[in-house]
Amino acid sequence: MQQEAAIKPSASRRVQYIDATRGFAMVLVCIAHFGEVYFGPAKATTAQFVTTVIGRGATPTFVLLSGLLLGFLSVQLGNEFDRFSWKFIDRGIFLLGPGHFAILAAFHWVRLGIGKDVEWFFVTDALGVCLIIGPWLVRHISPGWRCVIGLMLFTGAWWGYLQWTPGSHSGQFVKKIALGVDSPTVGGAVFPVIPWLSVYVVGSVLGERLANLRQQKWSPTPMLFGLTAVCGVLAVGLELLHFHRGFVVGHLFNIMQKYPPGPAYLMAGTSVGLAALAITARFEQKALAKNSLRTLAFVGQNSLIVFIIQYYVFLVGSHLFKLPVGPWWPTYFLAAIGLIYAGAWGWARYFGNDYLTVGLTWLIHRRHALDSESRA
Repeated sequence: MQQEAAIKPSASRRVQYIDATRGFAMVLVCIAHFGEVYFGPAKATTAQFVTTVIGRGATPTFVLLSGLLLGFLSVQLGNEFDRFSWKFIDRGIFLLGPGHFAILAAFHWVRLGIGKDVEWFFVTDALGVCLIIGPWLVRHISPGWRCVIGLMLFTGAWWGYLQWTPGSHSGQFVKKIALGVDSPTVGGAVFPVIPWLSVYVVGSVLGERLANLRQQKWSPTPMLFGLTAVCGVLAVGLELLHFHRGFVVGHLFNIMQKYPPGPAYLMAGTSVGLAALAITARFEQKALAKNSLRTLAFVGQNSLIVFIIQYYVFLVGSHLFKLPVGPWWPTYFLAAIGLIYAGAWGWARYFGNDYLTVGLTWLIHRRHALDSESRA
């Protein structure tokens, strides 16, 4: 594929099975959002519930893998990581600025209207904060302590969510963005920063471990399948607990508790992501399903533009065409996937991820070049 030839040296150090799993997470996103816009308005509750459950693991998988990629590259790049980390920060600022408004425009254009009292803080916004903070944590804090910090952040976030009841509007706003929403507005969604940062931080530790295994030429699949089993068992155990306890534990351990993410939900979601990671790693190792892995890896490498495009395809498409619910829905879904992939391919072919930037990396490189010239 032509876009593969244009991959820069830094991007070539990425590993196909990690990008393929990120692509798999994007497929889960598309399934969930298709069910929401197609089955939801038609009150096809069973079909919508099934697509919601299938797509439930998308966010934990993608946030975990984003942190994993940071940790992986910190080992792969070695001394180059300090310079490369500015790309993460630049992308984080882009997600919080232009990226946020590019997604928000789809909602306002189609069904919300400017000025309606609907709260939106997308997962890309929470991930933007993670991308800004993450490189500093990886450079200055050991993997063991990052695990501790991740657990402390998650525990502290839920303690604050359950115990803190701010009276002022500013306090409510801080709680909303940092910890989660007590009663989300109909139609809105808030992905709080601190719980998702905890997932991202733990993911960076796993990424370092995978990079070390790769350098030692050891297969990562035994470890990944083991972690999948542990997370799956914990998810089931916590879900069973929530049926037999009071409101707080029931709320905390519900496997469907996404806003903010509960431990049972995260364990279930990450078990899906880890299983996909193990399977794609095995396929890459055995040279199986090469074309499928290559396609998923392309989607994973262009995940941001895919994420933005799918909002326009599903939201604008459902608004313009109002497709009837019936046996033809697989055709509609495949057509939507085709449009999303074509849009991503066109973007990669003619623009590429270098355009998803606020120019921070260019400014820093320019400054270094000027400093070098002045010293010469």
